[in-house]
Amino acid sequence: WYVVVPLAARQRADRRALSRLLWLLVAAGLVFGVTCGMLFGLGANRLIPLIFGDQYDDAVPLLQIMALIPLLKSVNFCWALLMVVYDAQGLRARLLAGSTVFNILANLVAITAFGVAGAAWINLITELLLLVLYGYGARRVWTRSMPVMV
Repeated sequence: WYVVVPLAARQRADRRALSRLLWLLVAAGLVFGVTCGMLFGLGANRLIPLIFGDQYDDAVPLLQIMALIPLLKSVNFCWALLMVVYDAQGLRARLLAGSTVFNILANLVAITAFGVAGAAWINLITELLLLVLYGYGARRVWTRSMPVMV
């Protein structure tokens, strides 16, 4: 995915081309994420023993909990890319720092109460939070970078 950053940066002046590229990346991310989600969510009970053996059966429910993370990360990448293209790395870093603080604090509670399953749930919830935060950041830089109509 990171090979797209220079291409997107060159499209910065052409909002229509950048928009097409971003939506193409979102579509590809959706295909990738849904495929992974189905594979991990529905196939974890077969996949884990096949690849790692029966001694890892306890990992099956964890993989099922986190099955949506590839989808969320794919979309998050697109919104992060937009912030990078419009030189809003500082905003991106602040949003990421906020989700990191949430993750650490929530894991302190969840792991104590629910063990490793709690950590899996917090991982998923953190990615959802990052989706919201990065979506906000992407919208903010996209609307601020709009040309002024005179």
